[in-house]
Amino acid sequence: MKTLAVSLSLSIILACPGLIPYQALGQTLTRVSVSAPVSGRSALPVSEKGLSLSNPSSSLGRVGLAPGSSLPGLGGVLPVLESDSAQVSAGAAAAVFETYASAVAGTAGPRTAPMTAAPAAQPAVSPTETPNLAPALQPAPAQEVVTLVDKTESFTTPFKALKELFYDKEAEALPAESVAAAADAGQASNASYRLASPSQAPPEEGADSATGVPAVTTPGAQAAAPKADEAPKEGSKWLGLGKVAVFFILALIVGQIGIEALGAAMPGLIEKSFGDVTKMAEITIFASATNIIGRTVGTIAVERFGLKKTFLGATALRVLSVSGLAALLATGTMTWPLMIAFYSLNGFLGGIAMTAEFSIPPAIYGSDQVKLEKFWTWQQTLLEIVGVTAPIVTGAVVASMGFLPALVAFPVSFGAALLIMFFTLNIPKKVAAMKAAEAAGAGGKAAPKSVGAAFKEFFAKMARGAKVVWADPLLKTIFLAFTAFMILNPMLYTLMAPSFGMRLLGPAGEALYTSVIGMLTGLYSLGGLFGGFMMMAEQRRIGRLKEPAPGSGLSAISAAEERELLRKSMIRWMRWGTVGLAAIATMAFPVPMLGALVSLPAWLSWAGAMTLPAVALIPFGVAQVVSTVKLKSYFQSKAPEASMADAMGFFGSASLAASTLAILGLKFLFKGLAGFTPFVVIALAMLPLAAYYVYVTRKLDRLSAEDKR
Repeated sequence: MKTLAVSLSLSIILACPGLIPYQALGQTLTRVSVSAPVSGRSALPVSEKGLSLSNPSSSLGRVGLAPGSSLPGLGGVLPVLESDSAQVSAGAAAAVFETYASAVAGTAGPRTAPMTAAPAAQPAVSPTETPNLAPALQPAPAQEVVTLVDKTESFTTPFKALKELFYDKEAEALPAESVAAAADAGQASNASYRLASPSQAPPEEGADSATGVPAVTTPGAQAAAPKADEAPKEGSKWLGLGKVAVFFILALIVGQIGIEALGAAMPGLIEKSFGDVTKMAEITIFASATNIIGRTVGTIAVERFGLKKTFLGATALRVLSVSGLAALLATGTMTWPLMIAFYSLNGFLGGIAMTAEFSIPPAIYGSDQVKLEKFWTWQQTLLEIVGVTAPIVTGAVVASMGFLPALVAFPVSFGAALLIMFFTLNIPKKVAAMKAAEAAGAGGKAAPKSVGAAFKEFFAKMARGAKVVWADPLLKTIFLAFTAFMILNPMLYTLMAPSFGMRLLGPAGEALYTSVIGMLTGLYSLGGLFGGFMMMAEQRRIGRLKEPAPGSGLSAISAAEERELLRKSMIRWMRWGTVGLAAIATMAFPVPMLGALVSLPAWLSWAGAMTLPAVALIPFGVAQVVSTVKLKSYFQSKAPEASMADAMGFFGSASLAASTLAILGLKFLFKGLAGFTPFVVIALAMLPLAAYYVYVTRKLDRLSAEDKR
């Protein structure tokens, strides 16, 4: 029978598409609850004529329902409301709307008491007199109801999930004033064919409407419908993050495609164009220096232009800068001074955009550590998917087609990301309050308007941010821990992975440079992806503890207990990060890549670039990425909200300065030592770094346990 019903519904949709046929198909496929009364009498005796429509919708018009026609099939449950009535009460119109909407929408319970027998015919109501609907407005006696459920939930669950993810608009609730106006004008159909929103709560029992007509109450309706303050929030949809955050992450994912493609191709390009891959360190240092300035100047831009304009403007200029860089490289006209200039400009613009990017999640969620960690978990996990695939794919593309596709990927992907953010990035109004609080904390000074004043403010903001962080032992320790764990990431991408690939293959394997480098960074990102999945599983476990299953005998944990679980998890992952440092030491062993050891089939040729360090970087990536994500979200949850921009500006700039110094040291190391000797030195350096990891982890464990914020 269900197959026949679905076929008929599809046929009706093809013959006369519209809301009613589509809804019929939806009700055929979804869970159906039927309330069958077995006792009591009808609370709504109505005439046999049915529901009169003075202005049917376009969907009803397609099937031949002209103005003034009626729906006799609903005559058994609905009161008659003539389209030509001169005076109809607002309460009657509301009753028609509620009852008919329930009948059409297929809600779980009736809004009026259902009938057990057909009523006797009622005399027709004259167009010039007001119909007597008092019996229809009286409370119905309690009835025994038997609920029959069609068990099709397993079939429809994926479709419901997709609908909740991509369709968050609910039917607009009809205001009481609109109902009254429509009734006075005789436009009953304005209410009659609008569907009731699931979030519409029925009137409170005993309350009167605005027109003085007693409200209609129905058995079970109060319990079935949520109250206004209990209506589901937007954050319960869209992965639990909210629509703005989901589209923001989507835009970052699209842009990350270009970042990964350009990053994987650039070492090979520099080696080919300038003959020295260690020049990567030089342009990275210039870019890092300007990025530090950009991150702090970014706080000034945020104050003057807002988060959205700052982020979009800086990103758009960055796209233009990289497009020019790609054009010069593709045509072979790039010089080293121009390369430094482009990277410096890109670093400055990237710093401004990054400051706004890091400030957007706190602007959306405030200082809620749980929500912030959930946001960063989703963002990091989805970005790691791109980080796994894009470098490996880039290596294969460069080996077969050259560097041009990798150069074009950046402007194309970021152009698409800009369009997504332009239409979807809406910053909450509470950001204005945050800016006002920050201005008050700065003495009410206006944002600088000249270049000189801007640089003066740059140093002032650095000082304020440093004061906020350094004056708080907990914030200072979080910053030091984050810097220590984060520092290996830029070192790996900038020099360690490129140098390992080139020294392993030699000049004869130039065509495979990008493949080996991409495999190293790709599998490192794969570890980060696994770490993201682990954080999601952890959040689900905590969610079950917050809302234990009925009958489990467990009590829900409090918000303080939830934060304590997250704190302990952060410390645990930092300890695993200490163990993961052993993966870096594997680079000291020049084991050939997999394709040189065994013969692989054609469909596995991409795996030929796999090396021992690439595999070892998977567990290292798990612990390193999870630790940095948790440390960053913990810092944001503990930083004063009024000083968030200053604190985050210093947090990012100072950690970047530390990584820049580390990259500078690597440059001299790889420039001065031949072969794999630099990797032996790096492996030995992991021992004191591991000791520092142990120290800072124990200190943060103690301070965070004592903190009661």
